[in-house]
Amino acid sequence: MSLGTGHPILVVGGGIAGITLAVEAAETGRDVVLIEKEAYLGGRVARMHQYFPKLCPASCGLEINFKHIRNNPRITVLTQAELERLGGGPGEYEAVVRISPRYVSGACTLCGDCANVCPAERLDDFNDGLSKTKAAYLPHTLAFPSLFVIDRKACPEGCRACVEACRYGAVNLDQQVERRTIRASAVVAATGWRPYDATKLDNLGFGKYRNVVTNFIMERLAANNGPTGGKLVRPSDGKAPESVAFVQCAGSRDENHLPYCSAVCCAASLKQASYVRAACPDARITIFYIDIRTPGRLEDLYFKAASDGGVSVR
Repeated sequence: MSLGTGHPILVVGGGIAGITLAVEAAETGRDVVLIEKEAYLGGRVARMHQYFPKLCPASCGLEINFKHIRNNPRITVLTQAELERLGGGPGEYEAVVRISPRYVSGACTLCGDCANVCPAERLDDFNDGLSKTKAAYLPHTLAFPSLFVIDRKACPEGCRACVEACRYGAVNLDQQVERRTIRASAVVAATGWRPYDATKLDNLGFGKYRNVVTNFIMERLAANNGPTGGKLVRPSDGKAPESVAFVQCAGSRDENHLPYCSAVCCAASLKQASYVRAACPDARITIFYIDIRTPGRLEDLYFKAASDGGVSVR
């Protein structure tokens, strides 16, 4: 990878990997353009309740990085931006980036007047569709950039209530798709991951039984800014669970689904068992596994769970 030109490094993906790379590259004196398809940075880490092994809120690590981004003029952030075309080669790449309109400018003060008058709702993708927001919404409370965004697909035809309500002229429903050509010395793909489609696992009943949830949904249920305000309750009736089973390798290490190990699911379930213990101390917890894989520092999570009389690891 040649970095001999004066062109910036283009980082595709604004999750924790892309953010970290952008910050560290900029601190060595490189210009960086960081693009992210969502309206905010942070990726899936921003949607986690806690991260392991420290079991700290994800916002802690992200906020430090956001501060570095705000204070470093070498970093340019483009949200709602996707790589449309890439040509050239090392040292002389040419990228075409498609930027979708946000319909809200930097004049936004987060007053929320646009959302207050908005008559339409949309499924909240930040909460994996478990709740709804208005069509004019802030992606989440600690979103970076800290600006509202308008989902035009959810808006009633001809509605301009948000424009009329905004005292600061921050709403512009006439914004159009923009394309930028970026010459880059290097391109780094940090496009993250997505959960496996659990509806393909017929034996587990996801989608059939409301109380069967994925690892990611569990994370949102535990989060204070999640759909239940951090209360761990059963989706079927809103009551606290009396027993919880974690099924490991669901779709992994299976020739009919994914033949490999994710390397993080064991630690994630052990972490989430601690959520249940804290929220529902009388609940019985069982973790079913093929092998427990918690190398290095992550072994502490295993030993903590294995020594807990309320958690059965089998």
